[in-house]
Amino acid sequence: MAKSPHPNVVWRCGRPRFSPGPELRATGHKGRDLRHEDGRWYSFGEAVDWSRTFAASLPPAAPPPEAELHPATKGFVYFLGIRDRVKIGFSSKPGARLLTLQTSTADPVKFFLVVPGTRYDERRLHLELEAHRSSGEWFRNSLSVIRVMQRHLASHIERLDFQK
Repeated sequence: MAKSPHPNVVWRCGRPRFSPGPELRATGHKGRDLRHEDGRWYSFGEAVDWSRTFAASLPPAAPPPEAELHPATKGFVYFLGIRDRVKIGFSSKPGARLLTLQTSTADPVKFFLVVPGTRYDERRLHLELEAHRSSGEWFRNSLSVIRVMQRHLASHIERLDFQK
């Protein structure tokens, strides 16, 4: 089969066929030959036009789950304190992430600090604080961790202009 300009159109012996992937089959789409009502097969150009029209008719794709976001995607780096540990993570929706974390632990959240950042920023912080790592994204609540949090908070506070 030749490579098609649309991933759901395959060519068998020079004839186009709509072949939906698992996601489209789950929404009720079924495979079929691409023919005109009079039985003539679509030409290559007609199959390309059909595939473009079909793709345009599909609902917009959902955004990728947070785990699949590109590391440079802008979002928020958060610091979450529970007991004697601090979780340093990344989220595009920190409020929703806080709710998830609150329901997954029996201990109360002591603090939740959020600053603009990327996954790169989160990874850099993890490397910087490697000596204080408890497990995964969790770090011992040490003076070094507190200083990193203070530095990031201070870098994002708008400076007050008393000249006005």
